[in-house]
Amino acid sequence: MLHISTNNIIEMTRGDTVEIPLHIFFNNPSFRNIAYFPNIHDKIYFAIMEPNQPFEEAIVKKIYEYNDVDQLTGVVNVKLDSYETEFLAPGNYYYTVKILKKTP
Repeated sequence: MLHISTNNIIEMTRGDTVEIPLHIFFNNPSFRNIAYFPNIHDKIYFAIMEPNQPFEEAIVKKIYEYNDVDQLTGVVNVKLDSYETEFLAPGNYYYTVKILKKTP
């Protein structure tokens, strides 16, 4: 089961394999609602953490690159395989997305 609310709360059943469409937008009032399209050198990090756990100690970390982004929509499909969540205790977890921008 996967449910993503309008305020970006993700609900899923542990042990399920899911794909979460990740839409990335500029965080600048001047560029409101403009999709971010990474360049070939950028990396996108997705992490799942327990409450108050730092990003560096995340339970699940995924790295996506230029080829993982749909070039028409800017969407990255974050795939969580069953083995990555099957042993997590029921409860609330937090996710963070970070982008490492590199220039050639």
